[in-house]
Amino acid sequence: MNIWIINEYAGSQYHGMEFRHYYLAKEFLNEHSVTIISSSYSHLLEKLPTKNIEFIDGVEYLWLKMPKYGNAHSKKRVLKWFLFAFKCFFLPLKLSKPDIIIVSPIAPFSILPSWLISKFYKSKLIYEIRDIWHLWFWQQKY
Repeated sequence: MNIWIINEYAGSQYHGMEFRHYYLAKEFLNEHSVTIISSSYSHLLEKLPTKNIEFIDGVEYLWLKMPKYGNAHSKKRVLKWFLFAFKCFFLPLKLSKPDIIIVSPIAPFSILPSWLISKFYKSKLIYEIRDIWHLWFWQQKY
């Protein structure tokens, strides 16, 4: 199976935080092909990626080019959330068909392109809620 993990803050042992999806991908590698799609810039990374595509311990990383921002509270960081989601619409041009898409966003915007891609390819979609504030959207009465 081909698995995409979409998390704009995913890191690696080589680049720094966050490690969750790096270790998850390494476990999946025993039986599957895994690509982590992440941002080329994050205030959490200790070392920024220098290539668009890297293989780290067998895990393929696709680093989507993003602008740098000053700090975690920067308005440019919010803009980056939307830009990352926009660039996710073009993933099918860069990667082979996924069987499973795992989306694990801090900001919920990357779910839309992930959902559309999963419908187009008839892939399974897993949306991981890690921050409780996302639940606010689902709890609203319309």
